[in-house]
Amino acid sequence: MSSRIVQAGLREVSPRRSGSGHDGRRNSNALCFHSLRHTAVSLLKDAGIPQATVQELVGHSSAEMSALYTHVGRESLERAAAALPAL
Repeated sequence: MSSRIVQAGLREVSPRRSGSGHDGRRNSNALCFHSLRHTAVSLLKDAGIPQATVQELVGHSSAEMSALYTHVGRESLERAAAALPAL
């Protein structure tokens, strides 16, 4: 798998964190396989795929871990706002 990652122009390892521990922010200048996991989880959840299915597909051990990988996109926020009744 590592050769396919490299062929696709991705890094095999996650970008290094600045700071220490889990509170350190990631340097986001390099595209890596890890960033694709975040995107995949977010797109699947936005498409309405059940949480348990997304979790199993990407190999997360818990719903809490899967939630850390979920990022709400602008289009999703716009749809949610449009679904609210007019006041």
